Amino acid sequence: MARFGCSSESAWEILVKVSQHSNTKLRGVADCLVEAAQPGSEMPQDLQQHLSLAAVQNSRDERATRRP
Repeated sequence: MARFGCSSESAWEILVKVSQHSNTKLRGVADCLVEAAQPGSEMPQDLQQHLSLAAVQNSRDERATRRP
């Protein structure tokens, strides 16, 4: 939520998408995010890519649903 400035519902949707598309258990994705928040730590590159793509897609979906 802090990283992408989104709601808790959107954050959950992003986590689920990353989990599904990376074939990683949701808990594993969440653990990686928490660990990456620590100084000097990073997420694995493949999860970073999936996370960025899922966040962009989620943002597009939200904008599309807000338009009349």
